[in-house]
Amino acid sequence: MCKNYNYQSHNAPNCEIVTARGFHCEKHFVLTHQGYILEVHRIVTPYFKRKTCHPVILQHGLTGTSSNFIMASPHVPLAPNVVGQNLGFELAKRGRDVWLSNYRGNDYGMQHVSLSSSDEQFWNFTFDEISRFDMPAVIDYVQLATNHSKVSYIGHSQGTAVMFALLSDPVLSIKYNDVIQPFVAISPITRIGNATTIFRHLVKTLHSFSSRLD
Repeated sequence: MCKNYNYQSHNAPNCEIVTARGFHCEKHFVLTHQGYILEVHRIVTPYFKRKTCHPVILQHGLTGTSSNFIMASPHVPLAPNVVGQNLGFELAKRGRDVWLSNYRGNDYGMQHVSLSSSDEQFWNFTFDEISRFDMPAVIDYVQLATNHSKVSYIGHSQGTAVMFALLSDPVLSIKYNDVIQPFVAISPITRIGNATTIFRHLVKTLHSFSSRLD
């Protein structure tokens, strides 16, 4: 069914991975309110009519990319009663219109209408901007592209925190609480106060170093 079924390079662009698994892939570019251009990948299943497929956004966690949802295993069992290890393909083969989203600043979010990624201003953003500007832009784009009023959302780690923030925003929640159905949170997180991982200590060290430079 696919010529390069065992292709599994972790450095490969998402669409190469998708097509190597026997699906079709589309690249979409979402412009955010602050001028960031986010590359989003759509998994198109050849087994269902697209207009009947309900859209679902998969949002990765901190330091990740959307490829996290499609590279757990090179093997994609196409039988619907067999569950594989790649969430993106498992949803696609069951008739979902899968959109692999990315944050500004990761491998697929390094473009801007006027800034270079080497510009300091390019990196002058926080988690709040991602929630307030980037996520709504992706959701609106998916709604328009699919002609669906409701969009499902599955987030992992920071991907859950972004949606928690969006759905609790006093203004934006009025719209998006109705649009996002359902919201599935994998390894949900809202704060890192109790985290014991080495990454938390690394962040504190970098913050302290940055403060001394200022």
